[in-house]
Amino acid sequence: MITDIVEGIADKSESALRHILKAQATLRILVAVPVIIVETILYLGSPASVAARLVVLSILYCVYILALRVLVHFPQIVSSRALLVATAVLDPLALTAWLVVTGEYGGLIVGFYLFTNLGFGFRPRRPLMYLCQLTAVARFLLVCLGVPYWQEHLTTFLALLIPLLVVPMYAGMLIKSLRESRELAERESKAKSELLAKVSHELRTPLNSILGISESLEEQIVGNLNEKQLRYIGIVKESGRHLLELI
Repeated sequence: MITDIVEGIADKSESALRHILKAQATLRILVAVPVIIVETILYLGSPASVAARLVVLSILYCVYILALRVLVHFPQIVSSRALLVATAVLDPLALTAWLVVTGEYGGLIVGFYLFTNLGFGFRPRRPLMYLCQLTAVARFLLVCLGVPYWQEHLTTFLALLIPLLVVPMYAGMLIKSLRESRELAERESKAKSELLAKVSHELRTPLNSILGISESLEEQIVGNLNEKQLRYIGIVKESGRHLLELI
């Protein structure tokens, strides 16, 4: 059972998750608008019924991506984690609706299933990627059962389905390996910093004592020391200050 939908993110605060949601919302707008334009151009010569469905679908999808963009700014309405889970399910559902309406031209956007899956993998990380993948595969299978074009082109359907099954799983292993490497590097860096801080403290204390005693010694018995002895005390003080600066 997945207990943490963002198990690979170092910063799991609400503000950090909102930043991820904003980036995803912006990407949806940048990607969806050109796709909608291309699909509309392809359907200019389509029958009136198909064109009408395409217009309705385009409007609904625009409402969807704009609603997500607005909800990102209102955490009191819906939490970041809930919104991430919802988008992991709704994004593949939106793509499926496009496949059903556009028929053979839907092949142009099947790759966005994979694009969406990997997007969840590299931002919110693996649990949401697998949820998105499961939803995408299930919806794509339903498309095959309900759309005659895909039933007639079963080889093409399988050629597109296999990457949906394999690529996210492989990407998940890579993401896990990268996360573990990053965590190891962070632990080593933290250990090094702690060691340097401890060594610095341990060296600073006796050096301060040496400097303090040498200065006190110089002040108290300066009249009883010859030039050579004064020079020795000066060397001790100078060396101590130099080491303290290095530390």
